[in-house]
Amino acid sequence: MSRTIDTACFVQPLLPCVRARATNVFPVDLSRAKDEDIAGTAHQNSPLETCGSCIGPSLQSSRPWRNVYSAFANVGPEDSSQSTDGHSDGIRFNVLQEAKEAADLIQGKTEELRQAIVTADYEVKPTPYTPVEGVEAVQFYVTCAMLVVAFWVGNYWVPNLIFKDTVFRDEEVVDEFTVPLEDTLEDSRQVVDSQQRLQSKSTEDFNSSKKETLESQTPAVEKVVVGFGKGRSMSQLCSSSHAFKEEINSIAFFVSSIVLKIGAALVSLKAMGRSTATGSKGKRSSCRNEPSAVTASGSSAKSILAEARRLGQQASRKPEGVLRSPVLKSCVELFRRGITLPLSPPEYEEALFDLAEVLLQLCSSLQAGVGQITGSPLEGKTKKGQAVGLQCQNLAEAAEMCRESAEAFESVCTLKGQLEQEALVNSGVALSDWSELALELPESNGGGLTLAKDILLRAFERYSAALLSTPVDVELLVNYADCCVRRAELEVDHPSSDVQWNAIKELYELGLGAYASACANADARIGDDLAGLLHNWGSGLFSFAERSPDLEEALNFVKSGQEKFFTAIKFGSTDANIRNGLGECLTSFVDKLQGKGDFLQRGLDLLQAACNDGYGAVLKIDSSNIAALLGLGEAYLSAGKILIGQGLFPRARESLSESVRNFERAFELMKQDAEKSTKFKYEELCDSLYNFACAAALLEFESKAVEIVEHLLAIDAVCIEDVMKDFDLRNLHQYFLSKYAKKL
Repeated sequence: MSRTIDTACFVQPLLPCVRARATNVFPVDLSRAKDEDIAGTAHQNSPLETCGSCIGPSLQSSRPWRNVYSAFANVGPEDSSQSTDGHSDGIRFNVLQEAKEAADLIQGKTEELRQAIVTADYEVKPTPYTPVEGVEAVQFYVTCAMLVVAFWVGNYWVPNLIFKDTVFRDEEVVDEFTVPLEDTLEDSRQVVDSQQRLQSKSTEDFNSSKKETLESQTPAVEKVVVGFGKGRSMSQLCSSSHAFKEEINSIAFFVSSIVLKIGAALVSLKAMGRSTATGSKGKRSSCRNEPSAVTASGSSAKSILAEARRLGQQASRKPEGVLRSPVLKSCVELFRRGITLPLSPPEYEEALFDLAEVLLQLCSSLQAGVGQITGSPLEGKTKKGQAVGLQCQNLAEAAEMCRESAEAFESVCTLKGQLEQEALVNSGVALSDWSELALELPESNGGGLTLAKDILLRAFERYSAALLSTPVDVELLVNYADCCVRRAELEVDHPSSDVQWNAIKELYELGLGAYASACANADARIGDDLAGLLHNWGSGLFSFAERSPDLEEALNFVKSGQEKFFTAIKFGSTDANIRNGLGECLTSFVDKLQGKGDFLQRGLDLLQAACNDGYGAVLKIDSSNIAALLGLGEAYLSAGKILIGQGLFPRARESLSESVRNFERAFELMKQDAEKSTKFKYEELCDSLYNFACAAALLEFESKAVEIVEHLLAIDAVCIEDVMKDFDLRNLHQYFLSKYAKKL
C-alpha cells in the first residue's frame, strides 16, 4: 500500500507559534522589505525552500508572514557591512540568523515526521477487509476524522491553553509592545554585563550585589514586559528562545508519534486471527493459517470470502436461534458466490471447507430456534397442529443445510488437499446430525426411519475411514462410538426382520470399546474433554441396559453406567448437563422394571438416586434450572405410581407432593421468562404439562388438574378420548364426561 503524504497539515499548527516568537521576542524592522520581496521573488534564495512544497508556499501565502518571510529570505552576511549602525545591525543579523536556524529545525523535524509516517505506512499490514462498503467505510472515515481532530487539539489547542501566559502570547498583547528594539537590546546587554561582573565577586557578596544590580535595571526592563501577564525580564525572554523551540518541536513530535501509533493500532485491529465456532458437538475445527488480507486491489473473490468470514465471526457473537440464523444465511450466500469465482486450489479448498462449516452452524442454529418459532404451549397462542407444522418446516430447512454441509465436506475430501482428514471427520458429523433430523421428519418432508438408517450408515463409514489415518484421535473415537450406539438403538427401537439381538449387541460392543479406547488415550492437559467423554460412555452403557433382554445383565450395565457418570462429575463438577443426564438415564431405565415385582424396590432406589445425585444436585448449583425441575417432577411421579401399586399410600402422597411442587415451580419460571420455555420443543412441554395434570389428579388436586387438562384440550395437545382412557386421571372422568358427553 502507498499513500501521498502532505505534511502541511502537521506543520501548519506550528506556524502561529513561530510567528508569535519571531514577532514578540525578536521584533524586526520590516521597513526594509521591498515590494518584490513581498511578491515572493526572494523565495529562490530562502533557506526555507528546503522544507519542500508543503512549508515554503504555506509561509508565503499567509498574509501576516509575507513580510517576515521576505525579510528573512533577503538577509545575509553582507547586510551587516552595509548598516549605518554596525552594532544594532549585527544584533539584527544574529536575530534573523536564529530565526533561520529555527526554520531549519522545523525542516528537520518535518522530514523526521514524514519518515515516521512512511515507516508506519509500510509497517501496518493491510486489513482483511476493504473499507469501501457499508458500515465499514463510515467507520474508517470517522476514525480518520477523529485522528485529525485529536492531532490538532494535541498540537495547538492544548499547548496554547497551557502556555498562553508565557510562550504563546495573544496578538492583541503584542500590539502593546512599543519599546524600540535598540533600547530593549541595550538594556538586556547591560543586565548581562552586570551579571558577568558579579560572577567575579565572592560568594558571600554575590546575592546582595545581584539583587542591587537587578533592582537598578528594573525600571528599564519593566517597560518590555508591560501587558504580558507575568513579568519576565528581557534576559529571561532571550535565554528562553532555545527552550521555546525545543518545547514546540518536542510537543509536536511526541503528539505526532502518539497519533501515528493509535492510527496503526486501529488499522491493525482488523488483522487479528479469526476464530472458528463449532456448530455441533464433536465437530473438528480447522487449525489452518489465516487467509491473506484483502487489499483494495485484491480480487473480488477474496474480497467476498473475507466479508463472508467477517459475517461468520459476527454470527458467533449472537445467541443461537432466530438472531444468529439470518447472519449465517448471508454468510452462506457470500461463500457460495466466492467459490464460483477464480481461486487458487488451496484457496478454493479452504473456502469450500469454510462453507461446509457455516452450513453446519446454520443447521444447529435453526434447530435451536424451533421453540422460538413455534412458541410455548403455556401461552396458548399456537395450537399443537400449527406448531408441529412450523417445527417440521424449520427442521426440514435444517436437514437441507446438513445435507449440503455433508456434500461440501465430501467435495473437500475429493480434492486430496491438506484438509482431507478434517473434512472426512466433519462429514461424519454432518451426516449424523442429518440422521437425527430425518427421524423427526415424516417421509413427505424428506425424513423417515429408512432414510435415517441409511444416512447413519454413511456416517459410520466416514468415521471408520478416518480412523485408518488417526486411530488414537480421542474426539474421532468418541464420534465413532456415538454413531455405533445410535445405530444399535435404531435397530432395537425399530427392528428389521433380518436383524437379531446378537448383531445389535456387536454394534454396542464396538461403541463401548471405542469409548474405552478414547478414555485410555485422553489427556486433560492437552484439552481433551474427559467429562464429556465419560458422560457419553455412561449414556451408552445405560442405552445397552435399557434394551438388553437379560435383566440381570442390564442391572450390571446400569451400575457401570453410574460409575462413569460419577467419574464425569469429578471432572465437571459444575456441569449441569452431566447430572441431568444421570437423572434422565436412571428415570428411563426404571420404566423397564415396571411390572416386575421382584425388581420394584431396586427401581425405587434408582429413582431416589436420580433425585439426589442427578436433578437434586443440579438445583443445589442452580435453583432455577428448568430441566432439573421437570426431571424431578417426572422422577417423583414415577416413584409415586410404584408406591401406589405397592399400597404404600403415605409415601406415595409424599412423592406426588414433591412432583407437583417441582412441576409448578418449573412452569412458574417459564411464565416469568418466556425465553426459557423456547429451549424446549412444543411437544415436550405438552407432555410435561400432561404429567403435571396426572400428578395433581393422583394427589386429588382436582381443580389444578382440570385447569391443566382444559388448557391442553384448548390447544389440541390431547383429545377427550385419551383423557377418558387414562387411569391416572380417573378422578376427573366424571367431570369431563358430563362436559364433553356430546363428543364422546
